[in-house]
Amino acid sequence: MIRQLTDMHDLTAGCRPALTHREEVSVSYKLIRISALAALAAFAIPGAALAQQSADVIGSYQCVPEPSPCQWPGQTMSITQSGSALELKHQDAEIAEAKLTSNITISGGPPWNSIGIVLPDHSIQWSNGTLWRKQ
Repeated sequence: MIRQLTDMHDLTAGCRPALTHREEVSVSYKLIRISALAALAAFAIPGAALAQQSADVIGSYQCVPEPSPCQWPGQTMSITQSGSALELKHQDAEIAEAKLTSNITISGGPPWNSIGIVLPDHSIQWSNGTLWRKQ
């Protein structure tokens, strides 16, 4: 019987004593904070990668009257870019400033006054109903 107690003592000697309630709560909060940081990092890394990508909008475009007719005679436009600032130019030299507001959206100022969505084929669908197809 004494040998059994000695063996039991040997088995439990290396075990950690039970945590108090305060220690359990502290460990729980640490795990929650670590989990929250890991989740934020998982969302932040792809977001940073997307922010670095920008739409390929530089070039010449042909206005396609779908579903609305093109607003100008001669349907050729061009876009130049410096950072997020864009310059939309009609073939008759009419110029509008615009801004790349995300990697797929453009906000065009006067005379366009439209919001554009850059489509996967690099054409731009404008809120005024016209489509600019990249040449």
